[in-house]
Amino acid sequence: LTNALPGIKKSGGALYKWIDSDYNSTGIKVASGSINKSDSTIVRVVYNYVDDQFLSTLGMELVEGRNFNREFAEDTFNIIVNEAAVRAFGHSDIVGKDFYSWIFNENSGKIIGVIKDFHFQSMDKKVPPVVLFFLSQNLWKENLVLNLNSQAFKSTIDRLSNHWDEYGMTGPFEYTFLDQYQANLFKRETQSARFMGITATCSILVALIGLIGLVSFQNKRRSKELSLRKVFGASVSQLLLMINKTYLILIGLSIVISVPVAYWAVSQWLQGYAYRISPTIWDFGLVIAAVILVSFITVSLQSWKTAHSNPTDVLRSE
Repeated sequence: LTNALPGIKKSGGALYKWIDSDYNSTGIKVASGSINKSDSTIVRVVYNYVDDQFLSTLGMELVEGRNFNREFAEDTFNIIVNEAAVRAFGHSDIVGKDFYSWIFNENSGKIIGVIKDFHFQSMDKKVPPVVLFFLSQNLWKENLVLNLNSQAFKSTIDRLSNHWDEYGMTGPFEYTFLDQYQANLFKRETQSARFMGITATCSILVALIGLIGLVSFQNKRRSKELSLRKVFGASVSQLLLMINKTYLILIGLSIVISVPVAYWAVSQWLQGYAYRISPTIWDFGLVIAAVILVSFITVSLQSWKTAHSNPTDVLRSE
């Protein structure tokens, strides 16, 4: 295809599609020696048939072993597995080991390679054990994977549509873009992040407005007290410190109550993801420091006018 259509950089084939598919599964048994030994284990895996160009087209990384090779007849019964399958089989040096598959009945082959784990499902699911069988002939090739030149993809797709059967494909011509599919995998997380960002911003604004209103109201009520303190020698910095201390104590109490609740809520939310981080004290420490800093600045700005007011004018009005 790369020779027939210049717009194609690389091409590979597969029997089943990875996108929007009911993933096929089978049992694989691997043993240190003979596959009939009692130390062998059966692992349920997701499988697909791919040709020798599939890995390079999608940029899948071989971390051990080799790729399929059409010149090796024995590769018809050999397989490539991912890292999750290696962990599931429980063998450290798995390349070269015999395996038994229900698909091959009594025939067996060897594991010739290990590829790096890759996501093809939602991000809240673990990468399952994956086994790739060799699609040595084009008779079963129903799905074509292409790496296209972005400047010529429209004309390339049109030519593929017109000559689909000539390229040995057995299924109807339909296409989708892998980057769009991958974006959809993150769609829920992206929407959740946007919603939480908007909610957090609104909550912060409401809290700041409430804090500004509370400080203004309390300063007005305490204006006579603050003026008397200033008459008896209190400096502006002492007045600001006194006012801030009152609110910082209240903020400290709210932090003591809210942090455990927030930690529990975040931990429960993260449990929904197969791969997740653990919240640390540093994460909450940064938020606490930001809350204290913003509160201090807000209270100080609102109290600055009161602290600089002329005590004579305030006491005369009283």
